Amino acid sequence: MKCKDMLETVSMWLKSGRTDAENLIDFPWEVENKGGVLKALHPKYPVEINILCDDDIGVLRLQVVLPVETIGLDSEKRILIYRKLLKMNALPLTKAMLIGDDDYISIASDLSIKSLSKTEFNDALALLLATLNSLAKTLDLTEVLSEAMAEGLVKLVHKHISEGYGRDKLLDYLVKVVGLTRSEAETLLREVLGPEDQQIYL
Repeated sequence: MKCKDMLETVSMWLKSGRTDAENLIDFPWEVENKGGVLKALHPKYPVEINILCDDDIGVLRLQVVLPVETIGLDSEKRILIYRKLLKMNALPLTKAMLIGDDDYISIASDLSIKSLSKTEFNDALALLLATLNSLAKTLDLTEVLSEAMAEGLVKLVHKHISEGYGRDKLLDYLVKVVGLTRSEAETLLREVLGPEDQQIYL
């Protein structure tokens, strides 16, 4: 299977879910295709997962990038972080790495597109998110992860507003899909909406 077809299949897997699903892949994810890269967000765990594909090597990559630069740290701190990242690479199927000019911390999982199944993709998703949690605890980045999730949720709110969601539909989404209480959903809207939008939605 070619990458274009594989990404279309993965996008379909992620979008066509139900809110009472037990498996990650069977939940209705938010997915966008930006320049051949899928940007996937699980509404209850809204950390952006980049899904890339390379026909030359036949690999589909799931990747999360944390907004943590390491290039500017002093040598002692960098060495400590790099040592912990290397130790995490002993875990199966996932790998920690540094990317970009500023050496952002990232984790990824690579899968062969020749035999990739829905079950294998689901297992990779689950392992990636579990490794992300472990990484955050190991590097004392739980607050950074929480902030990234909060930003992801705000992104979803603005996305659905741009799609024409009215107040009731938006609150219904936040309660039934994201899993917030109605009070939490209303508080979130007050915090993220500007004065003009608040007149419409609140």
